[in-house]
Amino acid sequence: MKKKMLGFVMLLCIAASPMAVMAQEIDIGAMAWDSGGIEEVHKGSDILSSFQIKIDGEWYQFPMKYEEFIEKGWQLDGLDSQSEMTPGNYGSVNVKKNTICASVTIMNFGMNTKPLSECYVAGIDLNETYLKDQMSFELPGGIVYDVSTMSQVEETYGAPSALYKTKEYGKLTYDLAGFYNRVEIFVDAAEKKVKRVAMICLTAPEDFEEDEINSEIPQVVAQYQTPQELGEDIASGTVRIDGSLYRIPAPVSAFLENGWKIVYDGNSEVIAGQDSGDGYYLMKNQQKLRICVKNYDDNATTVENCFVTEIYNQNFSTEILIELPREITFGMSSAQLEEILTGTEYEKEEGNTFLWYVIPCGEDSEDEVKICVNKKSDTVVKISIRREPQLEQLS
Repeated sequence: MKKKMLGFVMLLCIAASPMAVMAQEIDIGAMAWDSGGIEEVHKGSDILSSFQIKIDGEWYQFPMKYEEFIEKGWQLDGLDSQSEMTPGNYGSVNVKKNTICASVTIMNFGMNTKPLSECYVAGIDLNETYLKDQMSFELPGGIVYDVSTMSQVEETYGAPSALYKTKEYGKLTYDLAGFYNRVEIFVDAAEKKVKRVAMICLTAPEDFEEDEINSEIPQVVAQYQTPQELGEDIASGTVRIDGSLYRIPAPVSAFLENGWKIVYDGNSEVIAGQDSGDGYYLMKNQQKLRICVKNYDDNATTVENCFVTEIYNQNFSTEILIELPREITFGMSSAQLEEILTGTEYEKEEGNTFLWYVIPCGEDSEDEVKICVNKKSDTVVKISIRREPQLEQLS
């Protein structure tokens, strides 16, 4: 049975991205509690960049291996540890320790889909609402839950990257080095004490070991069947290129078997599980076609084991013949093309130099066949196909 996939979940307590614009320095401490709003000041504290926190007398450092976090007495709340997370994704899940509840960020730093139990805990959100006076926390530098004040936070870590104030609380955000690394400290407006902390670090730790690449041919590649004819359905993804038939998406290996070679142009030779890559080329007889590739497998594999999901002649001058169903190909006029397209759904986009005929070919709005006519010569000069169905829709 297919295990549950845990994809990207936007964290509720952590803002979507670090603030990019720096404002003029002001005395944040002098702002009234009911003033509201966000003010940009400085980047975060070196002390906080350790991403350490002491919880009930025991130090944690994030990211930490899931198994090490669980060994400290925590367990998932309402989610199986064998639930799977795709590569490069992270999500917020609930955990508990005895009667205490919290939220943690779990990150898959690898290139393979794996269960949560093999991922990393990349951060934690400890909220007074769920601490029930049974748990305390302390941050580096001596900032303590229900003891330290906002002024003590600023004295210890410096001015925050951003400060948000309401009548109920103040939130000091410290943006730290790296992508999406930050600490947020919440101070209650009435009691003037630290009541909540949320930290997240999405930088892979030093002990992280990259996943091995599976050299076996994925099943989805092995079950691909070459079409026997072009047919009449332009939206089918069927195309004849240099005399050979393909149905896009088609395995890269199907092209290699017909004499094409991959030109990586500096791109990676490995694609992570369920990931895509752009800017690759297929070359044959000194002619190049630009392609996008997708790995439909859960685990990382080489480009040869991926699928071509988009293909087009890039420079309008390829000598490689591309044919679509109904024998649509280079050189025909716009009148000939429109006659062939009679009864077919398409959009016509006109520019100064080119005329584009766009035919949808999938449920995704970006799945389409595009046929380009040079207005001056009134001939088809470019054909592109983009088709990236879900795994279960591959045929």
